[in-house]
Amino acid sequence: MSLSTKKGVNPIWTPTVPQHQIPMNIYRAHINQKFRQKLNSSQELHQWSVHNLQDFWTDLHAYTGIIPPLPATINKAFDTTVPMENVPVFFRGAMVNYAENVLTGRDPDKTALIGIREDQGLDREVWTWSLLCENVRKARSALLQIGVRKGDRVAAIISTSVWSVGLFLATASIGAIWTSIAPDLGEEGCVSRLRQVTPKVLFADAESTYKAKMQSNVQKIRNIVQAMEAKPQVFLIPITGADEGGFPTLGEFLSSSQPGDALHFESLPFSHPLYILYTSGTTGQPKCLVHSHGVILQHKKTSVLHNSLTSDDIVFQYSSTSWVLWNIMIGHLSVGPTLILYDGSPLWPTAKGMAKIAEDYRVTYWGCSPRYLQELEMTRCIAKAEFDLSSLRMVQTGGSHLGADQYHWFYRTFPSHVHLTSVTGGTDLVTSWIGTDPAGPLYPGEIQLPMLGQDVDVADPITGESIKHTGRHGEFHDWASYNPVTKGWQIHGRSDGVLNPQGIRFGSSDIYSITECAPFNKVISATVCVGRRRPHDSDEAVFLFVVMQPKQFFTAQLVLEIKNAIRKGLSSKHVPRFVIGVKEVPMTVNGKKVETLVKQIVSSGKLPKTISSTVANPGCLEHFRKYYDIEVVNEHRGRL
Repeated sequence: MSLSTKKGVNPIWTPTVPQHQIPMNIYRAHINQKFRQKLNSSQELHQWSVHNLQDFWTDLHAYTGIIPPLPATINKAFDTTVPMENVPVFFRGAMVNYAENVLTGRDPDKTALIGIREDQGLDREVWTWSLLCENVRKARSALLQIGVRKGDRVAAIISTSVWSVGLFLATASIGAIWTSIAPDLGEEGCVSRLRQVTPKVLFADAESTYKAKMQSNVQKIRNIVQAMEAKPQVFLIPITGADEGGFPTLGEFLSSSQPGDALHFESLPFSHPLYILYTSGTTGQPKCLVHSHGVILQHKKTSVLHNSLTSDDIVFQYSSTSWVLWNIMIGHLSVGPTLILYDGSPLWPTAKGMAKIAEDYRVTYWGCSPRYLQELEMTRCIAKAEFDLSSLRMVQTGGSHLGADQYHWFYRTFPSHVHLTSVTGGTDLVTSWIGTDPAGPLYPGEIQLPMLGQDVDVADPITGESIKHTGRHGEFHDWASYNPVTKGWQIHGRSDGVLNPQGIRFGSSDIYSITECAPFNKVISATVCVGRRRPHDSDEAVFLFVVMQPKQFFTAQLVLEIKNAIRKGLSSKHVPRFVIGVKEVPMTVNGKKVETLVKQIVSSGKLPKTISSTVANPGCLEHFRKYYDIEVVNEHRGRL
């Protein structure tokens, strides 16, 4: 039993703002008054929201100030007679435009966007709200001039930059459909996505920078366009100002805009497509996921209630344009904060660089990943001593499990007032399932609260019955558990990555909570834990692959220490059968471990026929084939 499941455990953080000033509590008081409720906590508010869906969503539409308001004739969010698998239409008959809700009512002189490119000495781009609106107007007019209309697709191979936001909002204002890909994705990955959506126009960064290295993308763009059956119009976005030729530039595109064209927002149905995202493609071809303009309601809910954001905030979310967090970050813009848009490596020249940005720009909300925090911990950074983070209010992590030890490290090294929060969601939602409760206590290793209006349960993997209040793990989709004492949640990993040796089921994150935390993170760079079950096996063997830090060595003593730590921290049944040192483990371009591929290879002895281009280092996969028959290899060595 983990510490946080024991009665009497103390929270690691509690709100420092008076309770009556917290937006979640203000909204709860509003619900109590309007609907004659006596809700006393965020958990009770959540339960009311999922048991009174029509009241919740229609009230939220008005409360968050969605433009335009719902017509008086619409008094429910969706038709309850339509089964969920048929995807009932939300707010049928209501009209909305995402871009209008982002750009309307802002202070024209206040800073909207700050664009930063890593360590290149380039001028940082600052757009006020007035300049953002003008650039969106120009881009909108130019899109219309080249024939883009409602329903057409506009694609961009673009970094997280001021123009990524400007071009997206211009596309949305027309009712065209946006899709973006980070420039670091390979040609095959770009083609496999763009072929499916047949864009009418393609914007592309002419150059890319990463770890202080600038490279041209022009030939790559030529190859991508050549491979597409339907050729889009292409416009290059110069980064250094160098004239690489071959395609017209963004400046030439904007020059076609008409001064008389106003910034107009097409009135669209709530379900009209806004953008196309993609699955990772690690288990097959990437699939398109289409989200509608109505997602503005989700993003307003997240920004206002769960993250307590206002127009006074400075938001710094590290994300590429291929990752759903980029889309969610633009959603934060709908409440009027300043966005910091960073293009480059979060670890260059060191992990401390991101903390320096947080200091320099007086960041209030900082979004990063557990992996980044692990890298920062490895630098032995004492953030509260090395940086002025007095403005920082919230650090939110996503993308993988945030272990309990990382919570403890954070509060040893960061200011105690900062709210560290973990969220879990996905590209299929373009929001979170479980996220932040700014009004409630925080317990190590746990996610605080399901998002309002979204029901979350823990199901028995065999019967499908709810086991939420037992504290047991469930495994229908993600490998999850709920703590009935603290009311917190844990996501232990993907259901297809669950480990099951000797009938003992657990998630890889349980292992990582030991192998990637102190003291091992001083010598270990990364670990991947998977199960191997070959066709003839009666049980699963657990493998732990270990990548060492530079100038550190994988030794038999380290293996012994890892196994002892897992035995002590978890149980003897959690101890991997094999602990093996490797040079690298497969990662996606977004920095996520690709456990499923490693599991597939060690269980079959074969490489998959196709490997997704989202795998950043596919060359390392061949190395894992030999572990299909590691017992035979070891036996042979023993005879020599």
